[in-house]
Amino acid sequence: MAIQCYDADTNRWNLVNCGQMPPWSFAPKSVTLNGLIYFVRDDSAEIDTYDPQKNDWDKISPMNQVHVGGSVAVLGGRLYVSGGYDNTFELSDVVEVYDPGARSWNLAGRLPQPTFWHGSVSIFRQFMPHVPSTFEQVDIPEADDIHLHRHHRHHQALQELNNELNQNLRNREVNPAH
Repeated sequence: MAIQCYDADTNRWNLVNCGQMPPWSFAPKSVTLNGLIYFVRDDSAEIDTYDPQKNDWDKISPMNQVHVGGSVAVLGGRLYVSGGYDNTFELSDVVEVYDPGARSWNLAGRLPQPTFWHGSVSIFRQFMPHVPSTFEQVDIPEADDIHLHRHHRHHQALQELNNELNQNLRNREVNPAH
C-alpha cells in the first residue's frame, strides 16, 4: 500500500515517503483530524495515526469493538466510527466517538439499523449559508411535481418499450421466417 498526495498546482498525484507503514491486512478507512491522518483498521479495533509534519507513525487507544465494513467521519474535533460487523461477526448499529483531548473512546449512539459498507460525511454550516438553522421540512411543490413528472415519463417510456418488444415477439410467432 502507499499514501499519495494530490498537488492542485501541478494537477498530479505524488507518492508520500512516509517510512514503514503498519502491516494492514485490508486497506484502512482514513480521515484527517488536528493535522494527523487516522487509519481505522478493518480487521481489528486498532487505530494507526500518521503525522506528516514529523513523518511519524503512532497508535491511539483501540476502539471498544471492531467495525469491519464500518464508516468513519470527523465532526466537531472528534472521530466517529459507525456500524460494520462487530467482534462477534454480527451487524452493528454502534457509533463510537474518539475524543483526542481525553484520548478515549465512548459510545456516541446507535444507527437507526445495523449497517455496513456505508459512507459518512460531516457538513459544516459555514459552507451552507442558505440552509435553515434547523432541519425543518421545506415544502417545495415544484420539486415534487418535477419528480413525479420524471417518474411518469420514465414509466411511460418503459411501457412503450415493453409494448414494442411484445409486438416484435408476436410478429415473429406469426411470421417465423424472419
